[in-house]
Amino acid sequence: MKQKVTFLAIVFTAFQAHCLDIRFENPDGSSVHFDVELAETAAERQKGLMFRNELAPHEGMMFLYSKPREVGMWMKNTPLSLDMIFIDKTNRVQIIEESAQPYSTHVIGPHVGIKSVVELLAGSCKTHGISIGSRLHGRTALKSYKS
Repeated sequence: MKQKVTFLAIVFTAFQAHCLDIRFENPDGSSVHFDVELAETAAERQKGLMFRNELAPHEGMMFLYSKPREVGMWMKNTPLSLDMIFIDKTNRVQIIEESAQPYSTHVIGPHVGIKSVVELLAGSCKTHGISIGSRLHGRTALKSYKS
């Protein structure tokens, strides 16, 4: 029994290490929380949300970069339509690509000066008032990320 509990604790800790609670504070004063998986390595960023058939309404993925850079995204092998939120070094939303076409190999962007990208289910931005100028809050989002 002790081995089973230890194994579950390790799995839970590993899962927690790759997830983050983030909050968007919108220009109108409203805010919304999401639980996002962190795409921290090159391999994780390359795979993203490919092959995922489900994503809960308040879940998503966050792509972090060590410094502002030119970022392009695509929807190859991604069956879900997504909103892509491009965020600058001040944690402000600069660009939103709403309802990206599933499975498309069309490159969205590239957008310059991007420090992170958050992908949410299509319609999330409209539903929750996330817009240009919204501010991202989250433990990792606010720190300088090193990769």
